[in-house]
Amino acid sequence: MKIKLRSIKTQITVTLLLVMSAVFLMLGFLSSQRLNELPNIILEQYQEIAFARARELGNEIQGLRNQVEMIALSNVAKSMDLESIQTLLLTMSTQGRFRNFTFSNAQGEAWATYNHNHTDC
Repeated sequence: MKIKLRSIKTQITVTLLLVMSAVFLMLGFLSSQRLNELPNIILEQYQEIAFARARELGNEIQGLRNQVEMIALSNVAKSMDLESIQTLLLTMSTQGRFRNFTFSNAQGEAWATYNHNHTDC
């Protein structure tokens, strides 16, 4: 079936419809492609967030490790004097920085921030 395009108005209308159809098809195709990429983009963003949080936690743990190492190398800790250690533990627990902290010696005796003496370590 052949459409007769007698008037310029009909020719312009048909041309506009064909151009608009082509543009909408192209936009639909591009949108579909972007939507197919969306799961990968979301996964990459979640991975970036997870890696950043892991680095942050690693830095916090390293900071706590450094603090514990400094306390372990202190003269009070090296002396293994029960009274000095208990005073240090009380000071540490009242500051609220460490909730539970335990010192132990080679004989298996331990003193903790919650002020209990343990010998079954």
